[in-house]
Amino acid sequence: ASAPGSTGAAKEQLKEQKKRERQLKKEQKEREKLEKKEKREQAKLEKRRKKDEMEQQEKEKEKEEHIPGSGRPRSMSDPNLRMTVDEDGLMQVERPEGWIGAYSPESRKVRIARFLEKRNHRVWTKTVKYDVRKNFADSRLRVKGRFVKKEDELLMRELMSLT
Repeated sequence: ASAPGSTGAAKEQLKEQKKRERQLKKEQKEREKLEKKEKREQAKLEKRRKKDEMEQQEKEKEKEEHIPGSGRPRSMSDPNLRMTVDEDGLMQVERPEGWIGAYSPESRKVRIARFLEKRNHRVWTKTVKYDVRKNFADSRLRVKGRFVKKEDELLMRELMSLT
């Protein structure tokens, strides 16, 4: 009679142990969930802080005064340019001596140098991204440069093999 009672107590202990393990696992999952949530919140705060910093830097850049000859785009409020409207309603721009269009000679040199550098780095060659597609296109039958339909392609190949 003592043996069945002791196995019952052992089963109870096992049940209690499993129950504690489940509870521990549950608590562990909840802790991990909270940690993940905190990390996400930290990342959001960091992202927001960086965004605010970027906006602050942009505002500071906007506050900077335009320096003639720097090659940067200029608004029509440049002190070196004076605008007047003639009797026909056309805008007349008075600019300092030696200026070309709206640009000082130094500014124009900077802009032209930038253009030439960009032009020298242009890429005129085609690069194949997917070799499989190229191989498939090369193997397809064409008439006047256009692909022939699959059904018609089989007929054309048969006709070509007969001749």
